[in-house]
Amino acid sequence: MALDTSPLLAAFVVSAMVSAMIALTARWHEHVTADSPDSGPQKIHVTSVPRVGGVALFLGFLAALFEAKFASANGEKIIAPMALTAALAVPFFAGLYEDVTKAFGPWLRLIATFVAAAIAYVGCSAAVVRFNMPLLDAALAASSVAPLLLSMFCVAGVAHAFNLSDGLNGLLAGLATVACGVIAFVAREQADTHVYVCALALAGACVGFLCFNFPRARLFAGDSGAYFVGTTIAILCMLLVARNPSVNPWLAFVAVLYPFTDTTFAIARRLAQRKPIMAPDAEHLHSLIAAFIGLKRQKGRNSIASSIVVTSYALFAAVAIVYRESTSALVITCAAFAITYSIAWFGLASRLSAQTQATALANTQDFTAKSLP
Repeated sequence: MALDTSPLLAAFVVSAMVSAMIALTARWHEHVTADSPDSGPQKIHVTSVPRVGGVALFLGFLAALFEAKFASANGEKIIAPMALTAALAVPFFAGLYEDVTKAFGPWLRLIATFVAAAIAYVGCSAAVVRFNMPLLDAALAASSVAPLLLSMFCVAGVAHAFNLSDGLNGLLAGLATVACGVIAFVAREQADTHVYVCALALAGACVGFLCFNFPRARLFAGDSGAYFVGTTIAILCMLLVARNPSVNPWLAFVAVLYPFTDTTFAIARRLAQRKPIMAPDAEHLHSLIAAFIGLKRQKGRNSIASSIVVTSYALFAAVAIVYRESTSALVITCAAFAITYSIAWFGLASRLSAQTQATALANTQDFTAKSLP
């Protein structure tokens, strides 16, 4: 299949232009769209920043998708653009409503992703169809409703995982760009124009948005961007595997490896701490990395931590692409990533806890010394 980068360029231009418009007009709408530093324990920025960057991501993606459908030679290979648009619009507008009103809770947004998955299942044939593991594949084939229910669960899980990963400058868009790179590489190898174009479109939109989100954030993706990006990647992963029998489903899993691992760890952590699983906190791995860097330097800690996470994730994704035909190698890669994540998390949590205790002790001793007559 010929390399066509026009979707990438179209999405980049539109996303960057819309991002610029939102950032440059912030003083006129920030009373509605701004994300303040004290709005949650997971917030580590120091000034109010507009959180409606999802608008730029969504419009950039749609511009590239419809340009490819109606203005390119491969337009006939772009399937069901209206169904895909309808599916993605549901979590986008649900997230946008939350960004503006702060009144659309996480469970309602989760329901929006279920609806999106159902629309994509019916309108685009996006479904979980196999695992390349005989017992799981047999169980999936035994029920006519299992593929739909599992697809809804996967889309909702991935979308929520990307939302939780939206904690540092450039992190969401960086992770999404790597994921789209994996999807686009395999789709081009399979001559799957539809998935290839959609992956390039989302990657272009993310890079355009990054111009105003990294290294300094003048714009955040918000829930609209995170849920849109996560839902899109989940649907593209399902389409890639469903439309191409030779593609290993575990490679699609690698495309969402960091968000999935981080979210699974967060749920387990909150259950162990007897906290609501939807409650925000500042204990994600990327948050701990930023906090650890902050012990030495405050300037740039956000973007440095984001770069470390995205680069590490990209290295594992590159290994997975090399061994993309081997299920066992891909499972080992996923397990190695989970182990690496766990070691890094416990190591950082321990160091930060020790540092916090030492700082508290030093402050107490200093206060006691000053209080002596």
